Amino acid sequence: MPLIKRGRKDVELVSIENPHGGKGTGTCRQLLGGDSTIPELPANPGDFESCMKFLHESTLMPKAYIGLHPHEDTEEIYFIVEGEGEMKIDGKVIRVTSGDACLIKRGSAHDFRNIGDIPLRWVVVTASVKQ
Repeated sequence: MPLIKRGRKDVELVSIENPHGGKGTGTCRQLLGGDSTIPELPANPGDFESCMKFLHESTLMPKAYIGLHPHEDTEEIYFIVEGEGEMKIDGKVIRVTSGDACLIKRGSAHDFRNIGDIPLRWVVVTASVKQ
């Protein structure tokens, strides 16, 4: 099939408590592909013919955070849609806000925190890195 289209109405919104060992509540919609680290998300692993793994729309509630976790053989792009956050990548803290894009490279570890008063929303795209 040359086109796959899925929107918010087509996929389940899943609530995730203490993501990656963090604290608080987040939500996730797995729009394309599949993320094996979050087994409760309905997956479509046959979507991609490339190194792409998944595309999510994610949210963290105020004061919630995703725990530190490594990316041993993947890269991730975070595009911030709404809110303010802090990401610690390999010990360096960066502040992000609506309109920012971040690339987490293979071999790095990161966490992600909502530091604002509103839900932090972003889109994440993940791809495998072939060596």
